[in-house]
Amino acid sequence: MLKLSFIIDLHNCFPNARVSCPTMNASYLFDDQQNMMGHFAYDTAMFHLSKDYEFLNEAKHVLNKHEVAYAEKKYSDVELLYG
Repeated sequence: MLKLSFIIDLHNCFPNARVSCPTMNASYLFDDQQNMMGHFAYDTAMFHLSKDYEFLNEAKHVLNKHEVAYAEKKYSDVELLYG
């Protein structure tokens, strides 16, 4: 149940964001402009926030405000292409 509650927490932080269906043990979070914010890894139950996200500082502020655990991640081109 932790995984479902974590996704609910993400939705509370970013109500206009979209969460992808699970793919390769992760769900990806996109903002309302279709920019990837990061992904939720089911195996570690951790949200990985993209360091390249346009609104990184604002997203970190919202995650901290809602006390949602996250780690910053720099995605490689291969990860972006193949998940």
